[in-house]
Amino acid sequence: MGVASGVVKTIAANIQPGINKITYDGMDIFRNPLANGIYLLNFTHPRYSVMGTGKLVIAR
Repeated sequence: MGVASGVVKTIAANIQPGINKITYDGMDIFRNPLANGIYLLNFTHPRYSVMGTGKLVIAR
């Protein structure tokens, strides 16, 4: 989620309990590259009731 723009992209992945790695290509839902800046991350998993947050910095 961009601070000024709302949801940028939703990623669905096959996640199991434990440590996982998700690769993100830096593109929005229209396949445009994200602008430099700070983006907020929200993680949810409906089956395991897990939620988390984080930050992503794009600097090219």
